[in-house]
Amino acid sequence: MIIFDDFLPASTLKTELVNDKWWEQHKNGLPITWKYKNTSIHTPIEHLCDLVWTKVAGIKTILCGWEYWGHNLDAQNTTELSFHYDNDIKELVPVEEEEKRMLNGTAEHAYKGFIYYCHTELPEGGYLELEHKDKQIERIQPVPNRLIIFDTSLKHRVTAVTAGVRRSIISNAWQKDLSK
Repeated sequence: MIIFDDFLPASTLKTELVNDKWWEQHKNGLPITWKYKNTSIHTPIEHLCDLVWTKVAGIKTILCGWEYWGHNLDAQNTTELSFHYDNDIKELVPVEEEEKRMLNGTAEHAYKGFIYYCHTELPEGGYLELEHKDKQIERIQPVPNRLIIFDTSLKHRVTAVTAGVRRSIISNAWQKDLSK
């Protein structure tokens, strides 16, 4: 895992990603969207993903593309996002079923994942928790303008937001085509 604090400098991109009016229009978050690696960039979120996968992680050349989505969480909007894996299973299944399918080879996790925090004030709660292979839990605070690149083979969750707002852009890099 790699954590970058104060990831984006003051810029048009950062201003667009933290824009309260834009996030208010997406109160329920953003749906999962697929992007091929060599297609034109049209949105600030696509620009962020391209920047991370090309310049920061340096893996764009080996990818087919990436998926991205967003969360807009507060105390009224959600309690928590339970433990899960970022994988290619199309339906919602319990984490035990995800594990079973990944072990028997009928599902796989993304190559890498990232989360970027777009809120401007530190919320209470909303921690990213990663469960390592030894069952130890690593807890990461959702600090504004923080980028986290992590291993998607780890089970992870988001704890409940108890006060404030937690806004994030999430992306998973894939070596296979998920658009089908």
